[in-house]
Amino acid sequence: MILHCLNFKIDIYAGSDISTVCQEAVALANHLRMGIWFDFNGVHILARVADDPDRVEESWREALAKNYSHASIKRGA
Repeated sequence: MILHCLNFKIDIYAGSDISTVCQEAVALANHLRMGIWFDFNGVHILARVADDPDRVEESWREALAKNYSHASIKRGA
């Protein structure tokens, strides 16, 4: 069962590595079967069930480069 109406927000330790954070956020999303939000360097990121951690990181890098405040993988792309 995937929860469609709940998300979970986590706090990230200062000095954390974005690659590790994305891997752990996606693993947590898969375990809890819900979306996981976190902030990293001013960008709000959503990791969802079955997301690829590398693509989550890529979306964060793109959002950071464009000075966007949110990042998530576009579904169906």
